[in-house]
Amino acid sequence: MNSPKKHIVLLTPGFSESEEDSTTIPALQIFVKALLVNNPQYSLKIITFQFPFTSKKYNWFGAEIIPLNGKNKRINYKKLIPKKK
Repeated sequence: MNSPKKHIVLLTPGFSESEEDSTTIPALQIFVKALLVNNPQYSLKIITFQFPFTSKKYNWFGAEIIPLNGKNKRINYKKLIPKKK
């Protein structure tokens, strides 16, 4: 019986917009590539808050990138915290 695939989710302000982009947070790109190479049993998803400026999901060397298209807008964190009644 196969065990279910394990998942890793990374949350980051930005990430590479394509496999050709090597200048956006290079240390994070190196870390993600190392995770992918050394842990092929894991499924990796990266959720980006600000960059790239798109909402379209894409694949980066086997990792699923989910951009939220923040476009460097200010986030009102008070809206994220539920109000006490």
